[in-house]
Amino acid sequence: MFLVFPQSLKSKVSKNFEPLNQHQMEQFLSVLTKYRNVCAHGERLFTYRTVDAIADTPLHKKLSLPQSGNQYEKGKQDLFAVVIAFRYKRKLIKEMANM
Repeated sequence: MFLVFPQSLKSKVSKNFEPLNQHQMEQFLSVLTKYRNVCAHGERLFTYRTVDAIADTPLHKKLSLPQSGNQYEKGKQDLFAVVIAFRYKRKLIKEMANM
């Protein structure tokens, strides 16, 4: 749904998820949507890897995730990418709970 928002609305929504930019937000939502669909349709979650990948984040570096060259091996297309995405969305969820 985020992808069909007008550009101005995408920018406003993305600001709530700083330090992510709009492109990173789209990547996160794409990966989360694909994993949601895997869960909803009874596929094997633990072995699933999406074609899409999330962008490198400061959290990848902070966790010292293994790299192959300059590309992280974990946390990009796997279930750990979902954990990282939720970590960035946690701030907004807390704000909404306090409303």
